[in-house]
Order: sequence, then structure tokens, then C-alpha cells
Amino acid sequence: MRLAMGMAEVSCDEIGYVNAHGTGTPLNDIAETKAYETAFRGRSRPIPVSSTKSYFGHCLGAAGALEAAITITAIRCGALFPTLRLTDPIESPGVDWLRGEVRRQPLPLAMSASAGFGGSNTVLIFGSGPA
Repeated sequence: MRLAMGMAEVSCDEIGYVNAHGTGTPLNDIAETKAYETAFRGRSRPIPVSSTKSYFGHCLGAAGALEAAITITAIRCGALFPTLRLTDPIESPGVDWLRGEVRRQPLPLAMSASAGFGGSNTVLIFGSGPA
């Protein structure tokens, strides 16, 4: 995540939302929370994070592409989609787990984080582009 932010030449404060890999398994949830805490350390406010897999399940090889499309849609619509059925998120001072209602806010930059079997990991940063 930090490498992606460096390559995009953006700071952690410029990212407005993360579409998490979010498989909803205990070990993955703990690992992802720690990863977001590390990647966004020093941010002035907690990073909003949700998993859109809660809407469609894990599409295996297609998951990353679908999550990227949803992240772009979030930017275009100014809508942060909550994780469905998230009732007991891991407590973290640096992560704002989205649940409940869709949150409306301008979103110039968002991140999509995907992990695959065997250690294939991808983080993409999308932006709204010039006005």
C-alpha cells in the first residue's frame, strides 16, 4: 500500500477510502487491520475501509477486477459502500470500518487492495482526474 502511494505520488491523507480484500475470515481480518494501521500511520483521521465482497462473495480470479470497478464507481458517485452484515469490527484507532448506511462524500482518490492465492497482492489507486 505504501509502495502504491509512493508510485502514485500521493500521501496517506489524500486517500479517501479503501475497498479492502475483506474475506471476512478471522485471520484475514486481523492481518488486514494491521496492514491498514501500518500503511496509514500518521494519517490525520482514520481511513474509511469496507469490503464489497459482502455484496457478491469472493469471485476468485474476477474479484480484483470487480472490486476495482466498484472503487471507481465509489469515486464517480461520491459514495462509500459499507460492509454488509458487519456487526463486530476489529477495534482500531486508525481504521474507520464502514457499516450501516452508504456514506456520501467527495472522493478524489480511493484504493483497492486485493490478495490472491500464493501471495499475489495488488493495490491500485484510482482518482477522479482533472475537473
